[in-house]
Amino acid sequence: DNPSEASFVANEKVIRVLALAGIPGAMLLHGYVGFIFGAVKAMPWWSTPLMPVIFILSAIVSGIALIMVLYTLSTFLRGKGVDHPTVIAMSRWLLGFLALDLMLEVLEVVTQAYEREESWEMISQLITRVIAVSYLGIQVGMGTLLPLVILGVIAARGPKEHLASTLAFLSGSLVLVGVLAMRWNVIIGGQLLSKSLRGFASYTP
Repeated sequence: DNPSEASFVANEKVIRVLALAGIPGAMLLHGYVGFIFGAVKAMPWWSTPLMPVIFILSAIVSGIALIMVLYTLSTFLRGKGVDHPTVIAMSRWLLGFLALDLMLEVLEVVTQAYEREESWEMISQLITRVIAVSYLGIQVGMGTLLPLVILGVIAARGPKEHLASTLAFLSGSLVLVGVLAMRWNVIIGGQLLSKSLRGFASYTP
């Protein structure tokens, strides 16, 4: 009977339809991209069966982080109050998926180190010397470990709601930077390895 209520119900149905169509589509897109990279056997930095799963998880992580950041920014620009419980709930989901994403990325590197194939010496030099800043510094340190600590503090219900939402916005921003660095390290880092595995190429953006 209430027009605003009817409009809300209609919008909710549209959102559900878009979610039902968008989520599987996004999973297929990112899974397919990860599969393409993982199937390139000539590139040892890419050739791993975990690549599709890592791409899907990083897409989930960046999606949650982007929603948190955009929601907080939009409410601030409109001069409205942030729904703190919702932001805190999203930060807990982000904490779980980010921890899972980190676990798989570490597992990928540990597996390559354990197998000790002929390419491992070059890969180890790649991540510790050639792309050390973007990989260890930005992707792992600033984009994963630091947000995990911040999100852990929020999940422990230490700070008050306003501070927790601010920290969630900060952690979401850091995660987005980390995911961008992950994409950079995968795409550019893989191409820095020479095909003969005897040196590194150079790249200028």
